[in-house]
Amino acid sequence: MPFYHIIDFPLQRTNPSVTIPYLPFGTRTLKLRFTNPNGETGNYVLRSEHVTRKWGKSDFFSHEDNGDDFVLSWGGGHEEGSCVSGQDMKKNIVGKKIKIPFEECGALIGKAESWVYVNLHHQKGAALETRNMLLSVREKGNPNSEALFTLPLILVPPPDAKDPVRLMNTGENAYAFQGKDIPDYLGRWWSPADVTYKNKTDESVPACPDITISTADEGLKIKAKTDEGETTLVEYVDRVQFQDLGEGHTIDADLFHFTHHYYVIRLWFYWLWKQGTKTWGHEIPDVERFDFVLDTETNKIVYVATDTHWRESWAPGPEKDEPVRAQIGLLSPEILKSKTTKDVDEVDNYIEWMLATHEHEDGDEPHIPYQVVMRELRPGPFFGELGLGGEAHVPYFVNCPPPKSEKYVASDPRNG
Repeated sequence: MPFYHIIDFPLQRTNPSVTIPYLPFGTRTLKLRFTNPNGETGNYVLRSEHVTRKWGKSDFFSHEDNGDDFVLSWGGGHEEGSCVSGQDMKKNIVGKKIKIPFEECGALIGKAESWVYVNLHHQKGAALETRNMLLSVREKGNPNSEALFTLPLILVPPPDAKDPVRLMNTGENAYAFQGKDIPDYLGRWWSPADVTYKNKTDESVPACPDITISTADEGLKIKAKTDEGETTLVEYVDRVQFQDLGEGHTIDADLFHFTHHYYVIRLWFYWLWKQGTKTWGHEIPDVERFDFVLDTETNKIVYVATDTHWRESWAPGPEKDEPVRAQIGLLSPEILKSKTTKDVDEVDNYIEWMLATHEHEDGDEPHIPYQVVMRELRPGPFFGELGLGGEAHVPYFVNCPPPKSEKYVASDPRNG
């Protein structure tokens, strides 16, 4: 059995329930393996059964049964639900059909196996209660029809999370992590089956500085408070206008213990509704994330990670003594005509990297770069600034050096 969690979902009318621990006041990615014992051949989408009143009009996410403390979300602009069988689009370029980094739903043919990932976000309510969530699959193009296949999830709190750490609003546009129990690191695509916590008052747990986050205008800063003062760790420029998550949060973040004296701050950005949005482009619903590995002995970000169309990519922190600079958004030709801060060739180089990375073959076993980073700490798409705009939600780091080798770029999680 792999170390990471897998939820098996056979395409049959009903299935026995599956129990999965959630991350209190945080987000974990659910990894589902669809199998097709009866040879179904439809084009299907997945969500949970309970949707909002604005479902299909403005909001594109779903909830747990009989409540809205949990949000189940997905990305890629698929409004009806996550594709049960997703595939990269193909486009004719100079007479050659190549894959481009945008996904479309395809028909599940025969007894094929498919991997699907959705985001389970506990946004409010009690953190130590068990909840139920019915996952449902429908034919694409008919989102309000009766579910064809269902699987009940039982969402349970981790047993050792008595006072789980959470991001709290501490003032106008100001946030801080509060709580005594910190979860061990959960990878986005490959994470342990169990959610385990450490009590930060335990003498065996390396001390973590107080982390604060502030937002202003189109930006965000992450800082660490220490005995010597305050250090800015991350400066983020929001080129694509993040959306208000409700409950007073314009962003969301998780804090993990990584290894030894290293912690990870994870930023989440969601685009889940259209009404009143200022977001550019067509990718709604969508979600992006950044991981920042903090060395608590030096108060420096030593590694960074994000995703570029499924590929998880890691890189070292800045070579200079400065905060990490990050942003989301890729320039379109229309924007380039009027706004740019760097040469257009840099954008072209970025697109070439994306296409080349998504074409490389994966092995039989998944390549998980955060395990490489953990081992290195235990004894990409990271170029110069690309400028304003954001036709697609493409996250990147402005001032981090590129990875030294392929070991920092993950295999495609859609292969399991």
